[in-house]
Amino acid sequence: MTPTSSATSLRPELLGPAFADALARGDFVQMAEVLSQDIDFLAVTPRRPWEASTGEEALQILRTWFDATTVVDEVLSVRTDAVGDRHCVTYRFTGDRAQERFVIEQHAYYAVRNHRIDWMRLVCSGFRPVS
Repeated sequence: MTPTSSATSLRPELLGPAFADALARGDFVQMAEVLSQDIDFLAVTPRRPWEASTGEEALQILRTWFDATTVVDEVLSVRTDAVGDRHCVTYRFTGDRAQERFVIEQHAYYAVRNHRIDWMRLVCSGFRPVS
């Protein structure tokens, strides 16, 4: 997906791919446009659960996962769907983290209010070695 100057103008089903695109590029400004400041965010990674109730807290979690040592160099896939009134997005990236190759997949269910994601449940594979 091409970056947009205003993610909040996107239809709800496109906010998930916009989120994945911004995450792959490490564009936290764009992610802040996609996430509501009042968000109910829960995530599960291989080592622990994560929880946030504000957009800034959610961004801080994402910055922890995708820090300065993490470079996504390829988006392998982005898939979207819906389950009733919930949207979902699954994305898979490859790249380098601390000079080691990785592949990672995340699957997120989300809801939208006022043109932003205000509820998200995310499951992460963790950074897996490329085989």
